[in-house]
Amino acid sequence: MPATAVTTVVGHTFCQSYHGWQTRLARQRGQFNFTFTYTFSEALGVRGGGNNGSSPTDGVRTTELGIRNTNCGVLGADRTHLSTSGTAWVCLT
Repeated sequence: MPATAVTTVVGHTFCQSYHGWQTRLARQRGQFNFTFTYTFSEALGVRGGGNNGSSPTDGVRTTELGIRNTNCGVLGADRTHLSTSGTAWVCLT
């Protein structure tokens, strides 16, 4: 009889989602270019129980890995509002 091997399957039991909206406004006036960008986002998922929630397993015991027993919410790495602006001057010779 041939020998059989034991196979262990490890599953990903956590969930996380990212929702975002990005907009860009660009305008040219003469030799100047103006740009403004804005991003609104939410990073949601399973947070840790004791720390800042940057790692999904911070403070979560392995017996609590069911989705109903975990702390779901905004993750610690979330950056809800982000905006940038820039100006460029076109130098013609």
